[in-house]
Amino acid sequence: MRQVQNLSITLQSVILVSLMGVLALSLTALSQYTLNSVDRNYRILLNQDARNAILIGQASMQLSEAGLLAFSVLTEQTEAAMESTRHRLNQVQMQLTETISRLTPIEGQQAQITDIATQQRGLFELSNQIVDAATRWRGDTALNILHQEFTPQLTALQTSMADLRNSTINRYQSSARSLSNTTEASLSATTLFSTLVLLSGIALAAYFSTTRIARPISQLTQVMSRLTQHRYTDTINYLDRQDEVGLMARALQVFKDTMQRSEELEASAQAVKAKSEFLANVSHEVRTPLNAIMGLTRLTLKHPLSEDQRSRVEKVERAGQHLLETINDLLDFSKIDAGKLRIEHTPFCPQQLLSEVTLLVEQRAREKHLTLVQAPQPELPQLIGDPLRVSQILINFLNNAIKFSNSGNIYVFLRLDTPSNAESYLYGEVGDQGIGIEPEQLERLFLPFEQVDASTTRQYGGTGLGLSISRQLAELMGGEIGASSQPGKGSTFWFRVRVGINTSEPATPGDVILPPRFASLRVLLVDDNEMNRMVATEMLEQANLEVDTACSGLEALEKLLHSDDGTYDAILMDLMMPEMDGLQATRELRRHERFKHIPIIAMTARAQPDDIQLCLSAGMNGHLAKPIDEQQLWRMLLDTLSGATNLPEAEAEAAQAPPAPNHHADLIDLEPLNRMQKLMTPARFSHIIDLLLRELGSRSNQLKDALHAGDRESLHQHTHDLISIAGQSGLTRLASLCEEVTEMLRRNLGDEAFALAEELRPTIHHSIQSLEHHFDDLTPANTKTLELNDGSL
Repeated sequence: MRQVQNLSITLQSVILVSLMGVLALSLTALSQYTLNSVDRNYRILLNQDARNAILIGQASMQLSEAGLLAFSVLTEQTEAAMESTRHRLNQVQMQLTETISRLTPIEGQQAQITDIATQQRGLFELSNQIVDAATRWRGDTALNILHQEFTPQLTALQTSMADLRNSTINRYQSSARSLSNTTEASLSATTLFSTLVLLSGIALAAYFSTTRIARPISQLTQVMSRLTQHRYTDTINYLDRQDEVGLMARALQVFKDTMQRSEELEASAQAVKAKSEFLANVSHEVRTPLNAIMGLTRLTLKHPLSEDQRSRVEKVERAGQHLLETINDLLDFSKIDAGKLRIEHTPFCPQQLLSEVTLLVEQRAREKHLTLVQAPQPELPQLIGDPLRVSQILINFLNNAIKFSNSGNIYVFLRLDTPSNAESYLYGEVGDQGIGIEPEQLERLFLPFEQVDASTTRQYGGTGLGLSISRQLAELMGGEIGASSQPGKGSTFWFRVRVGINTSEPATPGDVILPPRFASLRVLLVDDNEMNRMVATEMLEQANLEVDTACSGLEALEKLLHSDDGTYDAILMDLMMPEMDGLQATRELRRHERFKHIPIIAMTARAQPDDIQLCLSAGMNGHLAKPIDEQQLWRMLLDTLSGATNLPEAEAEAAQAPPAPNHHADLIDLEPLNRMQKLMTPARFSHIIDLLLRELGSRSNQLKDALHAGDRESLHQHTHDLISIAGQSGLTRLASLCEEVTEMLRRNLGDEAFALAEELRPTIHHSIQSLEHHFDDLTPANTKTLELNDGSL
């Protein structure tokens, strides 16, 4: 019976008719003719429409791949990678051209196919123009071609492909329905005639025709109809049949899989873009206020403080550093997950690296009465590898050892392993005498977001990403990572990464850089945030630099163009600013001959690799990520300004001033301003209070205009700016209110946001009154009479 079912529908019909004998000869002829006609039509349908549907699906996937490649060339950082993308684009074009040429024109589709072939040639010409512009590092030209020409033509071509696919599917469905109707009509005629010829053949013929032909074709036709509506939940049956119905079912399965893969590819491209934008925004929004917090904290620690005050400020600094480490962990994990993290191959000294790492965690170990021990090992040569990532693994191991230990020693060492295959590996190990880990929990230890159990998270904190990132870093460096432990006795964590031996002259180990002393040098600090300008100015003035400031790229450009006494020795430039951002300002400056050689350093919260590349492409000389690390700032300035002056050996500063006691209120917290007052001269602090009052008055008037005009974008910009201004000035109620309005706008709750925003101007009014009351002796007379447009203040 199984062998009979595997026969074609035609042969099965012949067997059925032969059983009816001579009396059914006429029935046999009619059935043979009808089934041969159905078979022929289905073969035509499968060989033309189904084949075209599959080819169109393949062409759509190739077109989507070409689009992704054209978009990806803007993210490539080397010319070789761009040329590789060009080569892949050429391959995709050849594949797409071949696929289109294999399409069989059906009922007037020749014009559509010819138009698609013409469009794809023009599209790939534009993709080559994009790659040409990118390889010449003309990112702006490539971006213009991408957005103004390539994307519209890609959309048009995708629309043409969709129209061709829809017309093919519609014809396929119509033909299937017509064939189904023909089959059913033929079966009815055959049944009626067979009743007159042989009553015994009616039941058998009806059963055979219904179960083997009509029902499968009807079901497959219904599935095809739902596929045209992008409904993929139906299961396609009859795939194991070896006849024409099985062939049609398998073709339908291929068609379904092709459509699903095409849609998934388009969705993944959108998800990658959204993820990249989200990470960039998160980095900027978090790093900007964190820069002010950590900057002010470090400046405060440079002044005299009582023991309790110093302890509290140091805890604030450690909390800020922990937050920054968490942000970096999340961004590193995301970059590794997206395959964008690159391993460096630079010379480094292992002993120096180990000393620097232990210095970073030494204070934390002392606080818990733990002893750090560098186990003696043979002296190591200078190696070639990625010292930053090796340090990252060691710091993670040491931080965990300190976190999970309450007494005893923590040992750490590095050694060089050279197996028989002549490849060299750097082996590192960190051991502790802490709480230890159960054997069954070791298996989950290096998984992302995992800790040994929930109680560990509650007691010790942490994201659970550190060990996962360390494992992936070790694997990216051609090595491995592992751990062993005994509960209650301690744990040992180790890593092993591939390195090279540096045969060139070893570099001189670097020490911690103290604020250098620059003589008669001017820098221009460009940042739209007043608190960030103040923090950076305080840092720069420690190095005897003369600091001028600008609030936007446009103001910086005007200041430089109208400068009568020459130019500045360096420019520190934020990226995201109103009127003109830092990238645009840099490009404008580089167009002028007199500004082509001024060092421009980006100081920004946008710290993704793509952001750094944008800065360098725009003409900047370096990049510093907010929160600004003083050591990186001094190194960058020393590298940039080393040719401008002789730099004597730096001396550490110890001038410190105590902050004012805490004072919290619902409307205003005076601690930030009181602390700032202790750090500055009375004239400078009075100037800052004056600026703050004027800024609040100006923002209130601008908010009135935005509310009156219903300008959502303007409202979002002002509330976003006020979050930083109010938060750093201690205006707690105003900052909280702005955060709520901004969150509502982000969630597209426009009516609720505008209703809540009505409270902003009265809150600003009360904030100004409180500031004038507390700092009455410093507030200039002209600012005490600030008036809004409607005279309410």
